[in-house]
Amino acid sequence: MNMKELRVKKPKELETLMHALTADLKSLRFQVASGQLKTVRDIRKKRKTIAQIKTLLKGDTREVKK
Repeated sequence: MNMKELRVKKPKELETLMHALTADLKSLRFQVASGQLKTVRDIRKKRKTIAQIKTLLKGDTREVKK
């Protein structure tokens, strides 16, 4: 997902998506450790998306506090 798609979503949807991506990331790490995963790029994509979601969520809380 890119930032444009993420900005459209509501904070609750972002949190749900972040939890799902975190669970996927955990399973990908186990697959790498066991030698089943061939493309490690998926881990990088999921980590990047999680970081983008956290950035958006943090930005939302700053706007509410003002």
